[in-house]
Amino acid sequence: ATKNGEALLGWLQPKLTQLEAFYNLPAGLLRSVALTESSGNQFAVGPMTKYGQAKGLFQFMEKTAAGLGLHGNDVFDPEKSAAAAAKYLAQLMRINGGDLEKTLASYNWGIGNVQKFGMALMPQETRNYIPKVKSNMSGA
Repeated sequence: ATKNGEALLGWLQPKLTQLEAFYNLPAGLLRSVALTESSGNQFAVGPMTKYGQAKGLFQFMEKTAAGLGLHGNDVFDPEKSAAAAAKYLAQLMRINGGDLEKTLASYNWGIGNVQKFGMALMPQETRNYIPKVKSNMSGA
């Protein structure tokens, strides 16, 4: 994480821990996803794709963000986006029967792609994403 990202995630940690407990998520998951997605930068904006741009600490696409109740600049609010990310990860965990690797693949690549193509056909980005998130969880 950047120095600012580390400071933000440190400040946000009690909220992340509370959200993980509430949604029954593995300890350290939210911090690790935020680190992997944005290096802890709440104002991060990804490159433009055919699906739009990923934005904020958890790099939400506009459609996903709206579906989780984030509107306008809410994606840049660390507390609102953390709550949305926790809710979304909990939904993905439930859909994937508690399988963390499938959940992370779904977060990165999209649940539709995971369901349609399965884990064997994941793009390289997603293959790299899963162990990166998991390795950052141990330090939480």
